Formats: sequence, structure tokens, C-alpha cells
Amino acid sequence: MKNIAGLLVLFFFLFFGRVALAVPEIPDTSVLLDDVTVTTPRAGHYLYNHRVIRLDSARVLSAGDESLGELLQRQLPVVLMQYGGAGALSSLSLRGMPSSQTLVNWNGFPLNARTSGMADLSQINGSLFEQVSLVPGAAGSLYGSGTAGGALNLDNRPGHVRGLILTAGAAGGSFASWNGHLALQTGTEKTENHTRLFWQHARNDFPYRDDQLAGTPVVRASHNAFGYGGLLHNTYVRLRRNWLWEGGVWLQRKKKEIPSPMGSYAPGTQTQRDSSLRLYTALGKHWQHSLLSVRAAWFFDNMRFTDKSSPDAPGYSLDSRFRTSRLMSDLFYSYATRKHLLLDGGVAFSHTSARVTNYRETIGEEGLDLYGGLRYVRQRWRLHGTVRQVFHTGAAPRPQGEAGFRYQAVASLLTLHGTLATHYRLPTLNDRYWVPGGNDSLQAERGWSAGGGLTLTLPRRQTLPWQITWQSDAYYNIITDQIRWIPSGAFWQPENVEEVHARGMENSLNISWHQGRLRLSCLLNHYLTFSTVTDAAGREYDSRYIPRHTTSATLRGDYGIFFAGIYLNHASRRYTTTDNDPLFALDPYLLTGVVTGIKTGKGKVQYHLQLVAGNLFNVQYQVIRSYAMPGRTLSLKAQIIFRTKQSLTHKNSKP
Repeated sequence: MKNIAGLLVLFFFLFFGRVALAVPEIPDTSVLLDDVTVTTPRAGHYLYNHRVIRLDSARVLSAGDESLGELLQRQLPVVLMQYGGAGALSSLSLRGMPSSQTLVNWNGFPLNARTSGMADLSQINGSLFEQVSLVPGAAGSLYGSGTAGGALNLDNRPGHVRGLILTAGAAGGSFASWNGHLALQTGTEKTENHTRLFWQHARNDFPYRDDQLAGTPVVRASHNAFGYGGLLHNTYVRLRRNWLWEGGVWLQRKKKEIPSPMGSYAPGTQTQRDSSLRLYTALGKHWQHSLLSVRAAWFFDNMRFTDKSSPDAPGYSLDSRFRTSRLMSDLFYSYATRKHLLLDGGVAFSHTSARVTNYRETIGEEGLDLYGGLRYVRQRWRLHGTVRQVFHTGAAPRPQGEAGFRYQAVASLLTLHGTLATHYRLPTLNDRYWVPGGNDSLQAERGWSAGGGLTLTLPRRQTLPWQITWQSDAYYNIITDQIRWIPSGAFWQPENVEEVHARGMENSLNISWHQGRLRLSCLLNHYLTFSTVTDAAGREYDSRYIPRHTTSATLRGDYGIFFAGIYLNHASRRYTTTDNDPLFALDPYLLTGVVTGIKTGKGKVQYHLQLVAGNLFNVQYQVIRSYAMPGRTLSLKAQIIFRTKQSLTHKNSKP
């Protein structure tokens, strides 16, 4: 009740308080601070030398209200660890690293749970953010703990809206799936507010072939329903004398029935309920050559996991509860010289409190980070270096560092880049305090990575309607002292015993063609990954669930108000056991989806209507062994957008 009361008070303040316009442009005299504003976390101005993948909204063929995991998997050849169909636990694995080495950030604050170390992408609606970007191999000196695989950034940005924009959408599809959203954007010369309401429900009773039962019969998924909904609100404020303020609140609840794995004769009895309240605020001031930013966030997360001895049992045989709260704050100052150099430094503090059924007591931990960096820009070169020293309860990671470069070899055509960085990951609270088995003497995982590549662009010209961009990157990652739970007497205990080596190549080809009313675009991605683990006994094996090849392709065509597209996603064979037994390996799969619809683009009222077919050829496959995935799905999605005349005439307005 306290959380709800606090939410209502904050929402009233955010929406009706005296606020001002979104962030203004930084003056041209401060060219090195052009994208360092209060709405951009500090890491943003050190990403020029990295491979950064930004999801293009024009390529979201059927975004609707699907989860972030589904959105990523359709557009990119990422490895999504998904325990079944829609609503099931989903986490992201990048560059051959485990999911715990991918950090998910909301406006610069980490969403990964301190209890498990991972972020569940099934609980994140993919349409809530103005910008979604992926940074493979993100440096620990920039982002902090758990980034050897990469960082996924979810950012809300002001859209320079004037007047009012109202968006409403709904969709229905196979297996009793229903979802919808309502979004309101308002803005004046001194105010901008974004509010989004979203909800989704699915029975998830899809048929599948159970290859772990005698005769591989076709069965229908049961005890597999889920539903969630919530609200996300952001306010952007311009105060006097170049003071800028923003704040946001994100509230949601989810309930998921967990089905029995394949091969079971009894229906599932487990249920998981999640709820969260996330608040953040940021205040900044910029001068001609410098910027001061103060940021803070409060995250409250609850999870309840229950099980019964039988579906008809009156009470629970297991009732496990997780309650965590996190306070995070950050202060940094950035200064750009009149010529080529930018320097910054700052301090970050965090406090976490956790009450978990399987902990002996309420746990509290603190962290203090000191960091700094520099960026040098001159003619065709961009160079940067960053450092971070971490002080944390029960763990003492080594100092972190990164160095990177970007070189414009041929103006507007060829760019080269490279980075060398260190990484670390703090032990989770479950690793340290779980009863039985927690190990309070664990050390932080540590490692380093090296990567680089090129970007070749053939721009569109008046005589040539094509534009082609090819990007190729190679990398090598090492993680030592990786934590693994191993048998210890009568129970299991985590130890720093494993070492992971991952190397590979990532290639992307983007082709677009535009002439008259016809637009065509094609995006091809292929990732080659070699990931191996060396355990405590010195045995080496391929990392579980990491395919050697992952591929995605998206082809879309637009003509006037009509559009159609096809997307493909492929993963090669994956081992599921530490001995790489081929008997338990998962077969490769190729998924095909198609979409067609209409999309009006002018006037006060716009209409979007699309028909989507997923897994068109009804492929039977598994992402995690023994958890069935749905076959062919059909869905119809509709959206209407209303704009006031003021929002139409403002040159910077965005949908």
C-alpha cells in the first residue's frame, strides 16, 4: 500500500506539476557535448568507438505489444534463452557469454535482479521506449557489473512534442492472446509528458509434439497462461538558466503459470507472480563547455513463487517470496576544451536491501564506484579511455579500464574501430546467502575483451537509388573465476571454478532502395560464435545453449500506404549438457514470419492495420531443452493515432 500511495503522489506531481520543455540543443560552440544531456546517460558519449546496434522502428514489422525478447529475436540473430512460449522466463546471451553477463539498463540504471543477476525480458514491453540499443562487449568501466556479453539500453527520450498525440492499439491472435496499449504525449514550449498504459493476456494452450513421451504424441500445453499490465510515465522539464530536469515512474504486475516440462504426465502446478515499482529522477545544468548531472533511482521488486503437491491441493507445498529494494545515485561532471578534448569524472552509490524466504535474515549491501574518462577528437580520429574503481560489500573487483579508437579511413565510406576492455561481475545475493549452499567468500568474476571491425557505407545518390551498409566485427572474450554451483557434501554450493573463452565474428548487411512511392529494404545478419568452458577438473566443453551459427534476415517493401515483409531467424545445433552429449543436443531450426498491412502517414488521424503470421511453416523446436515452443501463430493488430493541429505543424514532432 505504501508503494501505491507513493506512486499516486509522484504521478500527480509529474503530470500536473509546473514543468518545461524537453532538452534543448547544446550550443554549437560546445561540439564535444552535442549529445551529453540530462536525458542521455554518461556512457552515451563513449560509444562512438563501439559496435552499437539500434533497433530501427521502420523495421519493427509487427512490434505491437510483444515482449522485448520477442522483438529482439525477430530482428537480430541474438541468443534468447526462453523457457517456453510467450510470457516464459527469457534472458539474453551475447557473444558466447552466459545471460548473467548481459546488463539491461533503463535510462542508465540496471534492471538486472541482484538476487539472480539476470533481467527477465518477458516482463518488458518492447514498445515502451523511444530508443533501444545493443552494445556487444560493453566495458565494465562504463557500465559496471556483468557486461562481458554486452549491454542492452532502454531509453526514454523527449520527442519535442507540441500539442497532443494520442495513440491506442489492440491485437488478438492464436491461443487466446490479447493485448493493447494507450499512449498520451503532451507538450508545450515549457512542458512534455509521455504516459503509456499496456496490458497483455494469453492462454498459451498451443499444441506441440512431445518427443520425450512414448510415440511422440501431439499434446496441448496446459497450466501455461500469463497476464501482465502496467504504466510508464516520463516528464521532461526545462528550468531557468539551463537547468534541466526529468523524472519517470514504471509500475507493472505479472502472473505466469509454469507448465510441466516435456515428458511429464501430470499438469503443472507452479505459479510465479511479479510486481515492480521503479522511479528515477535526474537534474542537470550545462554551460558553454561543461555539464553537471545528478541522477537517482529507486527500484522495488517483488516475486512470489508457489507450488502445490497436486492441482487440487488446498494449500501450497512451496511458497517462496523475494522482496528487494535498490537505491542508486550518480553524480558526474563533464568538461570540453575549446578544441579537441573532453574530460569527465563522477561517483555512483548504491544500496540494496533484500528479504528472501531462503535467506537467514534481511540482507543489505552497498556499493561505491569512482570513475572517469577522456575523449579526444581530431580530424578523422576519435580516441577514448575510461576507468572505474569499485568498492562493494563482500567483493573487491580490480580497477576497470577501457581504451578505444575510431578512424574515418575514407570520408563517408569506410570507418575502422576497436576497443580493449576489462570486465567483472559481482556475486549475486543468491550465490552468497541462499540457504542451504550460499557462499559468502565468493570473489567477483573477472575478464577482458578485445574487439574491432569496420563499417563500409555506399550512400544514396541522385543517380543511384541504392544505399548499402556493411558492418563486420571480430572479438575475443575471456572470463575467469566464473561462478558455478557444484556438489558439496549433502547440497550444492557456488564456487569460482570456471573459465570461459568466446571468440567470433558478427556481420551485418543493410540494403535500402527508394524510388517514387516504392521503398525496399533488406537487413541480413550472421553471427559466428565459438564459446568454450573449462571447469574445475580442467575439462573443456562447448558452452551450453550457445549455437555456432545464428542468422536473421528481414525483407520489407512499402508502396504508398501498403507494406509487406518477411523475416527469418536461424540457430544451429546447441549442446545442453556439460559433456556435450549429442543425444541431448537440440536440433537446428529456421523460423519464418510474414506481415502485411496498411499504414497511413498524414493528417490528424492515422491508421495502422497489420496481419502477422509467426512460425509460418509450423516448425517444432525448443530453445531450452524440454520446454516446448509454439508452432504457427496468427494475429491481427490495429492502431490509431490522433494528433492535434499544433503537433502536426511543429517541425520536430515525432510519433
